[in-house]
Amino acid sequence: RAMELYARLEDPEGEAGARCGLGHVARLREDWEVAVGHLERAREGYAALGLDRGEAECLLGLAEIAVLRPEPDLAGAFELYRQAGRLFQDHNDLRGVAESYWGRAEISRIEGRLPVAARLYDAALDLARAGHDQLVEADVLRGLGDLAAAEGDHSEALERFTAAVELYRHIMDQVGTADALAGQGGALLALGRGEEAATPLAEAWKLYSGIRHSRADRVRQVLADNGLPPSKP
Repeated sequence: RAMELYARLEDPEGEAGARCGLGHVARLREDWEVAVGHLERAREGYAALGLDRGEAECLLGLAEIAVLRPEPDLAGAFELYRQAGRLFQDHNDLRGVAESYWGRAEISRIEGRLPVAARLYDAALDLARAGHDQLVEADVLRGLGDLAAAEGDHSEALERFTAAVELYRHIMDQVGTADALAGQGGALLALGRGEEAATPLAEAWKLYSGIRHSRADRVRQVLADNGLPPSKP
């Protein structure tokens, strides 16, 4: 409704902002096609107005979708994150640049380029803390947990995931909390501490199930494979 109102008022910036917001909501719901449609149109609107920051926010959303959708485009996502970072850097936007580094670190880790991922995560963490952005900091800590797990250092992974859980809880990010709890449980399983792993895994499953997130089935399967009971959502 806000988007329609801005259109009637002939306010292209407001319309782009509303469309960008709708795109991010659809992204969180994993409605990928709708999200891409809104974000692409919002990006075009911002670009036509010369509003780099708005365009960069759309690029971040499009990049994350390119990573998370069932058929990911990692190369395309990496380029989108790079473009967003360049626009944010032009405005000395620490949060935006940090998020760009984090996204590229995630892709590098997924592709197995672990030293590159480590450098990008470190750069993102420094910028997030300098900008006092707890959401990006939590995302980076979770990424560092995944990186440590990929390197076989499950004690380090557990430490990073635990720190991420605390931050996500503090800022009331439900999906982030669930992601970090799942990582925490995985690290505990890798350390042979199955009974302890049951609590974070069951909580992650409950959080995912509560918002009908696709990762709920994956966590439930991990619980079942390890003979651990899920809690009731």
